[in-house]
Amino acid sequence: MISERLILNHYSFSDFKDYFQLGSDIDVMKMVAGRINEECEARERFENMLNDNVENLIFEKFKVTL
Repeated sequence: MISERLILNHYSFSDFKDYFQLGSDIDVMKMVAGRINEECEARERFENMLNDNVENLIFEKFKVTL
């Protein structure tokens, strides 16, 4: 999906590095969850998100690109 200012894409396995980098940044995560994600926890969440996007077309999750 593309708008005038944003591009929305489904996540893919190759996005894990960026996903983990964001989730392990204390300045970001203190506003989201109050703590950083460990890699094994982040990988599990990421894989669940990928599966959810396949199984549930109503509540899909997207990465946003400016």
